[in-house]
Amino acid sequence: MDFLGHPDGIVGYGIASRRELTRAVRRHRPETVITTDFRETYGPGALNQADHIAVGWATIDAVRDAANRWIFPELDDEGLVPWHGVREVRAAGHGWPMMLEQ
Repeated sequence: MDFLGHPDGIVGYGIASRRELTRAVRRHRPETVITTDFRETYGPGALNQADHIAVGWATIDAVRDAANRWIFPELDDEGLVPWHGVREVRAAGHGWPMMLEQ
C-alpha cells in the first residue's frame, strides 16, 4: 500500500496522477490492485466524491499504463520496467472484481 501524501478531497485525474500510480504499480508488481469506487453515485441520492472518482479512474488507467513501455518511458530510466502481471482490479463499493485480460 502506498500513501502518496495528497490532501484529502482535492486529488484530480490527469497525467501526473496516472504517472505516479503507474510508478507504484511497476515498483510493487502486484497481481491484484484495489482502488476507490469510480462511479458517480453509490445508489439513489448518494453522490460519490470527485477525488474518489478521479483516483479510481487514474488507478484503472495506471494498471494499463504500467504494462506499456511507450506510455511513460522515463520510468524505464528509474529501473521500473513494464509490468503485465496485474490480473484483477477491485474497486471499493463494487460487489465484483474487474477481471483484466493482458
